[in-house]
Amino acid sequence: MALNAVRQLRQLSIVRYLSAAAPELKHGDVQVRRTQETKASNHSKADLYKFYTLPEHLKSELFELGGIPKVFKEQSQIFNEAAILVRSCMVELVGYLKQVDKLEGVPSPRFVVYGEGGVGKSLTLMHALQYAQENGQLIVHIPWALKWFAYPKEVSLSTTKEGMVDLNIDAAMWLRHFQLQNKKLLEDPKLTTSREYVWSPREKSEVNIPLRELVEHGISRVKYASDVVDALFQEVKILSTQGVCRTFVCVDGYNCFFTESSNCRPEDKSKVPPSRVTLTQSVLNLVQSDWSNGSIVLGLSPRANLPNRRASHLPLYILKKEGFESIDPFVPIHVPELNSEEFHNLLNLYEDKKWLQFKHAREEIAFVTKQVAQKVYEYCSYK
Repeated sequence: MALNAVRQLRQLSIVRYLSAAAPELKHGDVQVRRTQETKASNHSKADLYKFYTLPEHLKSELFELGGIPKVFKEQSQIFNEAAILVRSCMVELVGYLKQVDKLEGVPSPRFVVYGEGGVGKSLTLMHALQYAQENGQLIVHIPWALKWFAYPKEVSLSTTKEGMVDLNIDAAMWLRHFQLQNKKLLEDPKLTTSREYVWSPREKSEVNIPLRELVEHGISRVKYASDVVDALFQEVKILSTQGVCRTFVCVDGYNCFFTESSNCRPEDKSKVPPSRVTLTQSVLNLVQSDWSNGSIVLGLSPRANLPNRRASHLPLYILKKEGFESIDPFVPIHVPELNSEEFHNLLNLYEDKKWLQFKHAREEIAFVTKQVAQKVYEYCSYK
């Protein structure tokens, strides 16, 4: 009740302020800066601060089961358009990825995307994922790792790793995500397994079976899904190092693997930290630079930490010593608040969509939101 009252008062104060300060906008008063270039691979400095529309097919091919931030998905549904602002951090990251793709046989480098909450880190990862798909790379994408530990579907003691726990339903759901993102590539007959995997006295996967069969086994036999994910990651590293494919690894919320607690509770109801979850060990092994012909992009988020450790967005603070050392060295990619051109073009979009009704609201919006993209959206939507 109190929150609703505050929101109503805020809306009233805004209307009074704006109605006294500015006339209403008329259709056609604003012009949204857009680029016709929809390929992430082709974005350059000439496209900076302009919007491009995410191709419709990518929503199902790349992001059907995750990867689009909730706020952006909501905005896209309201506007009936997935408009992404091309930012310098996006062009910078893709520029690095292009350089890496020209190299062969070198350890897969790590890039760490970091910044304050709500500035657009996940959209930067989306742009990089689009680049990877456009260039035919095998994609290993964990959309929001914190979901595994905050909302586990099922927790069971591991039968293959003593003292560890499995999240088999979550693992099977992730395998389906991997399957959808790599549907075409998994048909490549050269993507085969390097060894035999024994799941039980009666079940095993033979050597040299198609990689897609390994994935399908984890989806259909959920009780083995966590072990299948671990096997898949090992096989991906081998295939990439052998030059059979180029691999793009992307993890959003990577720092959650180093928090002290989780909601994962096995049969004995004991609290299990992420370090005792088998999926954690599989991911930490995957992001090591002991394999080649790939790129590793890791997104850090204060929101993926416990509430008592969100005072800073800097990598060393967010990851702590253990997490930082697990990926050192890496190339940092900072995602800042919107600059002036980005901020005003975002508001141009909102005005074009009839979200802003007055001309001179921009100074107030900039002051209140500090030009953080998510806060701008929330403020303009009167939430």
